[in-house]
Amino acid sequence: MSGQASIPSASLRATDADVPLLAGSIGRAKGRFDARAQEMVLSRMAAAGAAQGPASEEGIGEAHLYSIPGRISLEPGVTSSVALFEPATAPWERSYVVRGQIPYYGMLQPIGNEENTVPVEVWYTLKRTAKTPFGDLPLPGGTYRLYQNDAAGRFQLIGESSTGHTAPGRDVRLAAGSAFDLTGKRVQTTYATRRDSTRTIATADFRVTITSAKDTAVTVEVLEERFGEWSVLSSSVPAEKLSSTRTRFRVRVPAMGEASVTYRVRVVW
Repeated sequence: MSGQASIPSASLRATDADVPLLAGSIGRAKGRFDARAQEMVLSRMAAAGAAQGPASEEGIGEAHLYSIPGRISLEPGVTSSVALFEPATAPWERSYVVRGQIPYYGMLQPIGNEENTVPVEVWYTLKRTAKTPFGDLPLPGGTYRLYQNDAAGRFQLIGESSTGHTAPGRDVRLAAGSAFDLTGKRVQTTYATRRDSTRTIATADFRVTITSAKDTAVTVEVLEERFGEWSVLSSSVPAEKLSSTRTRFRVRVPAMGEASVTYRVRVVW
């Protein structure tokens, strides 16, 4: 893991400036931002030398301040890059996710008996154990780029994702696109409704099938999310209730094979 801060200058010019970076959600009074006054402040920050080494970090108020060593010069239309922290290592996990078909709000309607191909999302989790160099870092929000070496040893971009500020000790979870060698298909196999005095109650059966062209077995998470009153009545693999709105099914897919999960839901609106 390495971190950089990009400092773009639209029109500001400043030579040998001391530029601290503040990460956080800072309340600001309403009013017009005076870019000229800001330029005058930076222009008064005299001294010599260029930024060297990573920034130092400290908590200030309810935000975090990153102080860049040395000085940098800002030129209109030019983006400067500085290191935020020393390169560090961290364990990571890769997971695969298929989204379900239940709408988050409103009615559960009949969808039809045709199978639909759906993406198998790829997610990476960077583990941030407390009392480790990477785990104890407060990470400012921004863009993460994930690279992997190819057979020739070259770095290849395998995913890019954005996330918000991350407190020390909290893992970073990043979406990284879709899996090439995993294919997901889902279908609604049954649907029925009935009315009571004030509500509609619907039940429906779903099947999600994952086909793999990988030479190793993988586990794919099938997620159903729904706001309000709903439940899983039965399923072919255990239903894990993660919260009042989210239920997960873990499907083990063999190498060069396929696996399915079937489940019945009850939705009230």
